[in-house]
Amino acid sequence: MEFRVLIIDAWVDSDGWTWNNWHPLLLPYDTAIQGELTPQTAMEFFKVLLSRDDEIFLKSYEIEDDSHNLVLREKGTLKPIYAIEYGGIL
Repeated sequence: MEFRVLIIDAWVDSDGWTWNNWHPLLLPYDTAIQGELTPQTAMEFFKVLLSRDDEIFLKSYEIEDDSHNLVLREKGTLKPIYAIEYGGIL
C-alpha cells in the first residue's frame, strides 16, 4: 500500500501552526518497502529522506498523529515540515 508524502507550508498564528498549503512529493511511503506505517517507521522514513544522523534527528524532530497524517515537526517550534497522509485508516 502506498501513502502520499507531503511537504508542508505552514504559518504560525494564535492557535499554533496552520497549514497554508501542502504539496505531494513524488516519493510515496510504500509499505512493501518501508513496512507497516507507524510513528516509528515514519520517523525512520523521514530520517533517511532528510539524510540525518540518528542522534541529531531524534533530538530535533518528532511525529504527531493528527488522525489523518503522521506529521514530522520540529521539536522546539512544533513547526510541521512533512506528513504522510493515511486518511484515518490506521
